[in-house]
Amino acid sequence: MSVETRKQLAVALHYEKGGAPRVIAKGKGSVGAKIIEVAKAHDIPIEENEVLAGALSNVEIGDEIPAELYKAVAEVLIFVLRLDEFAELGLSTSSFHHDVVSIVAAVPGSKRMLP
Repeated sequence: MSVETRKQLAVALHYEKGGAPRVIAKGKGSVGAKIIEVAKAHDIPIEENEVLAGALSNVEIGDEIPAELYKAVAEVLIFVLRLDEFAELGLSTSSFHHDVVSIVAAVPGSKRMLP
């Protein structure tokens, strides 16, 4: 396992309007790398943010994110939802749906992916 893979941390979030985002997957090392690989394969945006990924890694899978992380996660969700608006205008090939957003926060080692 490469040094980069051993350090890889990823946390996948899922958001449906009307509730708080939930952690749906998390892992480091080869598991983190696999989360990022799956996200890329499904055109799920990846936000490279070591601090946010570290904080989200303390949330149990299936749990909503804590209130103290709302602002940081909201900034990422706003960015993702704007990508969706651009797609509707024909400015991108994104296939996001307005009511459901999935996103992966990751530490350096992966590149931010814009669908």
